[in-house]
Amino acid sequence: VTAAQNGKSHIQCIDTSTRRPLWQKSVPRVSHVCADMANVYLRCQQVLVLDQDRGEPLWTIEATGCSPVTVCDDTICFVDSAGEGSLVGARRYNGDVVWKVPGLHSCNAFVKAGERGYLKTNDNVVLAFAFGS
Repeated sequence: VTAAQNGKSHIQCIDTSTRRPLWQKSVPRVSHVCADMANVYLRCQQVLVLDQDRGEPLWTIEATGCSPVTVCDDTICFVDSAGEGSLVGARRYNGDVVWKVPGLHSCNAFVKAGERGYLKTNDNVVLAFAFGS
């Protein structure tokens, strides 16, 4: 991802075995990029998900803020700083929001470790979350 004009970013996906571009496109300004074997997750002033093979948009979630997108099992996590703020968990493949923890503002990544997750808030408090089976 590189900066472009007019508040945009330019993203390019490259086949590392051949070093050839697979696709490229202009997207809203990106502050964080994350990928798995199927998708590319972009953190702009929303969360934008692209198909990794073709670069086509799959889904978008409006989410103000600066926190990175992190992949945790079948869920992606990020902070939406709008209003009271919330830590959001959404399904990786369709964007369905499966849980929200209200009252949180952070520009840090949510980190999952086993059955727990951690987030450092903007006021320097580290919160731990337990996930049950």
